[in-house]
Amino acid sequence: MQSRIYDTRVKIANLYNLDINKIKFLSSREIDNVINLVRQKDPDSYKFLLTPPTVSNIESSPQKNITFKRITDNDNGDGDDDSSEEENKNYVNKKTTIKYNSSDYTEPEYVSDYMISLKQPCPKVKTIILSDISLPDTNPIIMINNNITFKYTFDTDMNNIICIPIPEKTYNIQEIIQYIQNAIKDLNPNPNPSQDNNAINIKYANGHIIINTHSMPYMLINDKNSILHLLGFTQDIYTNNLIYKSEKSLYNIFSKPDNKIYMYIDTISVSEPVYVFDPIFIPSTVKKVLPIPVHNIRELIIKFKKCLTGGRDPNQDSNQDLNQELDQLYDFNNKHHSMKITLI
Repeated sequence: MQSRIYDTRVKIANLYNLDINKIKFLSSREIDNVINLVRQKDPDSYKFLLTPPTVSNIESSPQKNITFKRITDNDNGDGDDDSSEEENKNYVNKKTTIKYNSSDYTEPEYVSDYMISLKQPCPKVKTIILSDISLPDTNPIIMINNNITFKYTFDTDMNNIICIPIPEKTYNIQEIIQYIQNAIKDLNPNPNPSQDNNAINIKYANGHIIINTHSMPYMLINDKNSILHLLGFTQDIYTNNLIYKSEKSLYNIFSKPDNKIYMYIDTISVSEPVYVFDPIFIPSTVKKVLPIPVHNIRELIIKFKKCLTGGRDPNQDSNQDLNQELDQLYDFNNKHHSMKITLI
């Protein structure tokens, strides 16, 4: 396990001509500070970490190539990318897109901590967009058989039950919520504005499904064919409330860990995650706007952790050293992942 961090340190040492023996025991935050000094082109402030001239370059295992392309708002990315310095100065309308699978870059045992070297440095990054996200053992699948429905009514006498059939197929949680929500909007069951097609809202939060309305009390019918059983609702009927929350946690239903997945790009920030993923509900797209732009990004050091940097894993001993990065890395069970990262 220790080799994972050491390999990353070696790559950073090679990239910035640093002495591996002087940086191998630094924390991630200290490494980040050194990289920032290098980018600021202030060698006097970090020269004590440089590789002595008599020492040959550090050797490391060859890195696999990843799919990389740079595109502009007016370019589909098919052409060659030989940008000049003058072009880089006018980089404001350009973006860098990396679409990759972690297997293109690293071995299974290192999928929670690896580095991607960019073909060309990004002069300025203000926004990060994650899309086409596929993380292992997340987004559990629900198999919907025939005659499964979602039923509700605003009629206390239950004379006007609205029944939404769920097509027979497989869904993840995000897809099933989106399907029901769209169907409700399309129905427009009552011309009264207080009971219009936007009355019912469904969302996922911290392992539970929450269904609510802002207009008036309503009823949920959880009969034998109801989708609500699969979403953690246990009662046969829910009445006279504006909001209902599933009794069962989806973490338990799908046997998933309830700890979040914290994704960091250390070369952008070691203290602020790019996004915190919930293993039950992985969004299709994530957008992160940086409070302060980051300049001259040459590589992406990507880490997935099970707690905030500097925080303590609640499942570990309270005496655990908070600076032990290996103990903080998320365990994907040696399974690879894929996504698209866009830097703007």
